[in-house]
Amino acid sequence: MPNNRVCLQCDNSLATRNSHARHCSSACRSKSWRAEQTLPVLVKVTFPKSEFVKLTSEAEGMGMMIDELLAYRALHHYSVSSTA
Repeated sequence: MPNNRVCLQCDNSLATRNSHARHCSSACRSKSWRAEQTLPVLVKVTFPKSEFVKLTSEAEGMGMMIDELLAYRALHHYSVSSTA
């Protein structure tokens, strides 16, 4: 029977690892642990319809959802409302 187990982080094969191994290396194990330690912060934001339409258009132009655009802006210190 073939061994189809793969690393939970990078999908590399675990065929040559112990039967209880979940990661292919300590680097992948560390990345998984760090990802599990990060908790999302939920925020509810309301906008006037005109601002929502602008955000929707901008997000679609960047190939993102509105929440992704707002997170991107927050992480890169952009203002949510533009003063164009």
